[in-house]
Amino acid sequence: MGPTCEISVCEDNPCQYGGTCVQFPGSGYLCLCPLGKHGHYCEHNLEVALPSFSGSVNGLSSFVAYTVPVPLEYSLELSFKILPQTMSQISLLAFLGQSGYHDEKSDHLAVSFIQGYIMLTWNLGAGPRRIFTQKPIDFRLDAPRVPYEIKVGRIGRQAWLSVDGKFNITGRSPGSVSRMDVLPILYLGGHEIANFNTLPHDLPLHSGFQGCIYDVQLKAGQVTVPLQETRGVRGRGVGQCGTRECHRHACQHDGACLQHGATFTCICQEGWYGPLCAQATNPCDSFNNKCYEEATCVPLVNGYECDCPVGRTGKNCEEEIRSLSDVSLTGRRSYLAVRWPYLYDGGDKLGAKRSQMVSYRNFTKKLLPPKPISTPSTHFVMKLLNEVEKQRSFSPVPLMGSKTFEEHHRVQFFFIEFQLRPLSERGLLLYFGTLNNNQDKKIGFVSLSLQGGVVEFRISGPSNHVTVVRSVRMLAIGEWHKIKMAQRGRWLTLWVEGSASSALAPSAEVLVEPDALLYIGGLKDLSKLPYNAISGFPIPFRGCVRGLVVSGTRIVLNETNIVESRNIRDCDGTACGGDSCESGGHCWLDEKLQPHCICPDYAKGDRCEYSETCKLIPCKNNGRCLRSGRCSCPNGWGGFYCEIGK
Repeated sequence: MGPTCEISVCEDNPCQYGGTCVQFPGSGYLCLCPLGKHGHYCEHNLEVALPSFSGSVNGLSSFVAYTVPVPLEYSLELSFKILPQTMSQISLLAFLGQSGYHDEKSDHLAVSFIQGYIMLTWNLGAGPRRIFTQKPIDFRLDAPRVPYEIKVGRIGRQAWLSVDGKFNITGRSPGSVSRMDVLPILYLGGHEIANFNTLPHDLPLHSGFQGCIYDVQLKAGQVTVPLQETRGVRGRGVGQCGTRECHRHACQHDGACLQHGATFTCICQEGWYGPLCAQATNPCDSFNNKCYEEATCVPLVNGYECDCPVGRTGKNCEEEIRSLSDVSLTGRRSYLAVRWPYLYDGGDKLGAKRSQMVSYRNFTKKLLPPKPISTPSTHFVMKLLNEVEKQRSFSPVPLMGSKTFEEHHRVQFFFIEFQLRPLSERGLLLYFGTLNNNQDKKIGFVSLSLQGGVVEFRISGPSNHVTVVRSVRMLAIGEWHKIKMAQRGRWLTLWVEGSASSALAPSAEVLVEPDALLYIGGLKDLSKLPYNAISGFPIPFRGCVRGLVVSGTRIVLNETNIVESRNIRDCDGTACGGDSCESGGHCWLDEKLQPHCICPDYAKGDRCEYSETCKLIPCKNNGRCLRSGRCSCPNGWGGFYCEIGK
């Protein structure tokens, strides 16, 4: 797309349910579907009984990952059947390894397909050992396809390999260590890491396997697990063995259909355009689409859609949003992002250098950096945490801890509250932390999502362990609800309409980068979301959001504070909304539809932004300061501070 074809369709990922968009010659893009989805945009469900793998595209391989429920340290036996599509491949069949980068001493076990030869590589920390078949498998395209059964095993340093009960080869790893420490995740057909660049030795020279792998069984000790029948499976670009996505009408006007795993793409004849070659003109050519100049064109099977930047709405983003009071997310690739409030550390004064500015259309309010939660200025946060305090006692900790490696900051406490009005029962509500394109940083994540009307709070630290808290109440579609979530030390709490759910996490921290973004309603590319950050397939939230407060800092969701966004608009189309007035003020519109606030007697300012409290200005004439911040005046005196004689 673009005047010189400089813009890739993948910059506004059209793939659904977390599918990965990759650039592809001829058609321009290809959707690599998550396991369980298929179709051009991954829009259809697919039950995979016999997985079919499709190799690698732009360094991304198809794969299936199984969670292994048995210990693997001292022994294992793995068996599976394969149906290769071609002998001309150097590919990865199976892999067990550690997280992060692998060096020459990293424990792992890998089974490779080397142009018909089967190779087993394992490393217990003293260096790799390889064994392989003496001759390639008997593969003939003109003969009926017969699966090959591969069995590998290891006890201590000893390992073996056989194909169809033949070519039984054994070997012994160097060194004296007999224990293998690997993650309990078995990868088949490839790996989630691009180009396999963190895998050991020669594996980065491999590609994803092309063919079928099925009847996978793993034995450790006396326990045998049929892995294909276990839960917790995930994958990418995997189809059903023997099933073709390309059919007679997949591509129109004699377009050539190219299948890739669970999806397909079309190479169009000259003069035909679009994902399925159904259109006589390129729908997203700059001369054909009517999208607003700063909007992005997204091709559809028939026609196109315009993705609107912040401040614009309408079919072609032609309408200007005059006021953004309550944000509405359309659910069509929609999301917004704001800055995480600047971190505060009493030692380096990081927060003091850059205090958070919360801006409104007609005024700007400056908030001081957060203080430790034990101070009086954050009494409202402590009050909301009373329910947690009753269950478990904690020593005071700061909102944000001190700096760590690479300028990351360790979150020891955070508190987030907002209101939402859902229009669907599923969707990503809020997210910050690791994305798949920076997962090597291991900073963890915090995720809030809606799953069948239940709010789900997930948190993961650098250890990758995920703790889940689910609400005890379901949200009603079309109604406003108040959501609060907090972490204090290891204690996690989720409030929905006043009902609390809690859990204890094994780790007390999440690392946050200084310029971290807080995403609301979705992500720019949902395929970057970690697989364990949400239940099921990731989809954008559809509904309205307002009243965002992060660790005591109020962040108004308007054009000033929104850093990134796509396809958002005002919830009710008026300038009055939940973020229009603070301190319980009421918004009203004049004859020119301009917003104004009626403030309670303890607040002042155009938006009731300045709260009066006797905790800052003492009551006069022997008045008594109440916990609410108001004065109880003696007889004969009135006014907010008892300053008016009666």
